[in-house]
Amino acid sequence: MSFLENVNIIPAVTFFALDAARIGAALKKKGITIDPEDLIIAGMMLNFGISKIVTRNKKHFEAIKELKVISY
Repeated sequence: MSFLENVNIIPAVTFFALDAARIGAALKKKGITIDPEDLIIAGMMLNFGISKIVTRNKKHFEAIKELKVISY
């Protein structure tokens, strides 16, 4: 069994970018900036109703209140 057999590929579409922009704008008002790539990841996750992320990049994702960050 290949690892990729269990991976769903999600196409990047405009509404993910809109969610990312919304998140980025809200953070900017608080004086917080994070990488655009992380904003896209968060936008995609939240759009699909995913609220937990496992990452080593705690600092950026903890700034997004809608996400619960799991880090090891």
